[in-house]
Amino acid sequence: MNKILYITLGIIAIVAFWFFYTYNTMVDREEKVRKSWSQVENVYQRRNDLIPNIVSVVKSYSEFEKSTIVNVTEARSIALSTHVEDNSDVEAINNFDKAQKNVGNTLNQLMVSIENYPEIKASEHFLTLNTELDGCENRIKVERRNYNKAAENFNRFIRLFPNSMIANSLGFKKAAYFENI
Repeated sequence: MNKILYITLGIIAIVAFWFFYTYNTMVDREEKVRKSWSQVENVYQRRNDLIPNIVSVVKSYSEFEKSTIVNVTEARSIALSTHVEDNSDVEAINNFDKAQKNVGNTLNQLMVSIENYPEIKASEHFLTLNTELDGCENRIKVERRNYNKAAENFNRFIRLFPNSMIANSLGFKKAAYFENI
């Protein structure tokens, strides 16, 4: 009788250990996804913080195309108001990505327009801001890649059997990906 009790207790202990280990691993990987998302938001925020400085430098050259400045400013405003509350919300990620890409596109238009104004391109302040902007764009690519990798690791772990039973019963949802990096 004692032998059966010990075997039963042993099996219960193994199942409990597996459950807690699996749950803690899911929480850890979910936090890595959140941390990676936070880094994505940080680098986009850094880029958005540079825009007023760039616009200010460009505005100081009165003959510059005003519509381009307005487009950049509006795109930045929309991007700043677009947030993702839940990383499993594919639509929210896509809307965030669309707003950020719009900022990037309008900034590219601004930079192309600046080609026609050598005095702006020669400005030391503009050159510094342009270098910082290039660095931001590179960090954005890196952080988006890091986020997708963290999301992939989390998603794979919660979809594997028998982990999927725990994930489904405790409400873990797949993290959404950035479509294009």
